[in-house]
Amino acid sequence: MPNLILEIHSLDDEAVDTVMIEGDNPTHALSYLEENETPFPVKLWRERYRGREFLGEVQRDQAGVWHILETEPHAGEG
Repeated sequence: MPNLILEIHSLDDEAVDTVMIEGDNPTHALSYLEENETPFPVKLWRERYRGREFLGEVQRDQAGVWHILETEPHAGEG
């Protein structure tokens, strides 16, 4: 079964925590962030038997709505 991986980063872009969520639906990751009131930048990955796929950076806008920004991972990530 696929998993979602949330990499929570400090404001200096250093990974400070990693959370694994069972399943394939990225909205579960957004629910987790909402429930835990995560204030830091987050990178979202999908892990399957063939490896990891970067889905994007997760950010909350000024209205409080979560968004997955489809960006490319930085060099050395993944």
